[in-house]
Amino acid sequence: MLCGLQGSGKTTTAGKLALTLKERGRKPLLVAADLQRPAAVDQLKVLGEQLAVPVYSEVPGNPVTVCRNAIDYAKKHLLDTVVLDTAGRLHVDEMPMDELRQIDKVCKPDQVSSSPTP
Repeated sequence: MLCGLQGSGKTTTAGKLALTLKERGRKPLLVAADLQRPAAVDQLKVLGEQLAVPVYSEVPGNPVTVCRNAIDYAKKHLLDTVVLDTAGRLHVDEMPMDELRQIDKVCKPDQVSSSPTP
């Protein structure tokens, strides 16, 4: 699960991570869980096409539900690594952080990474 401030490069990092995983023989799935930034889903889809990596999205949707459904999708399609690209935060405040906690609780990611500030 990628977390961080807005503009810190989470979506670009998700693409780079998917490429690295693919080059190492893994079968990644990119998940468009940033439903706050209008172009975020499209940006991830373009990256996925360029890298020949599938992208899971639901628009409109709830980020927690999208992440949970993406994990089910990955299992059904034998994809072994799920990269959750979550919405950026303007600053650490309770509402957006609660969303990340919910995703963490429901999806139980093996690793949570925060991108450095821009």
